[in-house]
Amino acid sequence: MVKILMKKISNSKQIDSTRSCTAKVTLLATVCSMVIFPHHAQSESELPPATNDTVQVQELSINDTIQQTFNAATGYIHPFLSVEGGYSDNIFNTKDNEKEDFYTTISPGLWVATPRSKEIVLNIDPSNTAPGGLAFEFQPSNIQKKFQAYALYEADIISYSSEGQNDTTNHTAEGMISYALSDDLTFELIDKYIYSFDTFRSDGSLDGVLQTYNSNVLILSADYDFNPKLSVEGVYSNFYLDYERPERAFRDRTDNAGALYLNYQYSPKTSVFLNGEYVRLSFDTATENDADQYNLYAGMQWRPSGKTSLRARLGYVHRSRDAEDAEDASEPAGDLRIQYNITEKTSLTLLGASNIFVSDSNNYGYTRNNFLRLGYRQNITSKILAGLVARVGRRDYQGGDRDDRNDDYFQITPSIQFNLKEWMTARLSYIYETRDSDIEANDYRSNSVLLKFIVSL
Repeated sequence: MVKILMKKISNSKQIDSTRSCTAKVTLLATVCSMVIFPHHAQSESELPPATNDTVQVQELSINDTIQQTFNAATGYIHPFLSVEGGYSDNIFNTKDNEKEDFYTTISPGLWVATPRSKEIVLNIDPSNTAPGGLAFEFQPSNIQKKFQAYALYEADIISYSSEGQNDTTNHTAEGMISYALSDDLTFELIDKYIYSFDTFRSDGSLDGVLQTYNSNVLILSADYDFNPKLSVEGVYSNFYLDYERPERAFRDRTDNAGALYLNYQYSPKTSVFLNGEYVRLSFDTATENDADQYNLYAGMQWRPSGKTSLRARLGYVHRSRDAEDAEDASEPAGDLRIQYNITEKTSLTLLGASNIFVSDSNNYGYTRNNFLRLGYRQNITSKILAGLVARVGRRDYQGGDRDDRNDDYFQITPSIQFNLKEWMTARLSYIYETRDSDIEANDYRSNSVLLKFIVSL
């Protein structure tokens, strides 16, 4: 490749001196991009076919090179910035003494990918109460490329109008490397770090006290295809959680988890699988909650048409705590994902899950979590998008020195999005949220309005 580029310079002597200087600068930028992104370097076979055994010179300006690097559709580097203004009539989610406040969130960020990509290729959402750090089943990216690398950093600078003592800056950094060693064997390495804080009162935080934490989840997966119908997948993950305030130290822990899948492609539209998972939960100070958790599932994935997809697991979970006086927990478990594209402009999504989670209260050993989430999406025009998300859930606190506690949750979020430009979006959202608990002091109700502007390349 470099020889061809040098030959281009030699032939470019026929171009005037100004264009020659531009061509040399362009060559330097191209070589640099080959060094930084070697897997996207163009091979000789990808060059335009030459005629009469001569090399055709492709004249690129510096602006062309920059556009190829930053272009929203095909660029390597994607900077973005969002500004959000919000109002809540119950900023601390309390039953009594409700306080209203305005707040602003400024979020600069940058993500890079090689080979070039127009979409973020990673989508994982860690949970501090989920064993192993993931509330949903881990799904490999299924990238149809031999190699893909991706990294993102984002900061959330949050400022409150009245409660300035809680001003803070959150940080998120994530990365992924996917490599296909052969047509049959693929590896993925994923890491995500978060510095953030718990939603006020939603997990038992003290009224108005910011509960900040550091968390990190590391995932290594390998997928091997024995033949077009039979495959096996192995996943290892490590989750680390550390709270900054001493009253939350009982939640600090490290989880190590392993999962194994055996997949069988029954038909072009249907596959079935068996899935076994093991999680070791190790707490830093609350060692009485150290436990082994075993999950066993049978499931299926079904795509009856281009409009509908379904993935479901049903199984059994068993948790054995190390403490001699602690009772083991055994419960049915499962999760469900349904995507239905009613028309090209309208879609529905349904998510559901039931499992044993880690307790966010030091009075209980674990929780039983059940929830359903329904999402509706409607493209009103090419520039206007409406959405509605409704979530209902129940969290049962068990295995403690107090009577069992049950919390019921409900949240509904209508929103409308305006695509002002290809690189600019505005979104208006309303959030209604309520919790009804056996312990009346934990009840709350809140209304919030958010307006967000996003600029991205």
